[in-house]
Amino acid sequence: MLGDLADTPLLIDENSPAPEQVAEQKELRTALLEAIDSLSDNNRQATLLFYDEQLSLQEVAVRLNISVGAVKGRLHKARHQLRQRLLPIRAKIQPIDRI
Repeated sequence: MLGDLADTPLLIDENSPAPEQVAEQKELRTALLEAIDSLSDNNRQATLLFYDEQLSLQEVAVRLNISVGAVKGRLHKARHQLRQRLLPIRAKIQPIDRI
């Protein structure tokens, strides 16, 4: 259901961040994918079409056979739900970033 988003590798080269930061990014990515997966089917579909497949609001509406307003509503609700689910993770990471 998550398509290529889950399969996209993290690229590492000589300019890459420290291993701790790479591990942190991987943890965040996993948490984000789990949070997206926990959304309702309707909200998850709209979110993946808009953000992962980068379709316009109109294209998402056509694909889901709903109005643009309904797409906006689903995206708004999904962003709110994702923010709530990811806030505890962000709180744990922020002190590390400030060091």
